[in-house]
Amino acid sequence: MYEQKITTTIARELVSGLPDRGITMSIGVSNYRGTCDSSDIEVLYRQADMALYAAKDAGRNGVKDYKPKLEEMYRDRVEKKYKG
Repeated sequence: MYEQKITTTIARELVSGLPDRGITMSIGVSNYRGTCDSSDIEVLYRQADMALYAAKDAGRNGVKDYKPKLEEMYRDRVEKKYKG
């Protein structure tokens, strides 16, 4: 529900006045009150990153919330990104 509203609103604001180029976006969401035992911004950022990978893997142009099961699926991918 909210996913469509988020992507539509952001897309409209970012590309208003530009020719249609088939732009899509993927968004990963982390919520420190729901899925994180810490208010550490680094933890929240990594969780949002894992949710972003899940959104892209699901076909892009979508929004995914962080779920603990994503740790297993995307931990290695995210760690590589942060290690450079």
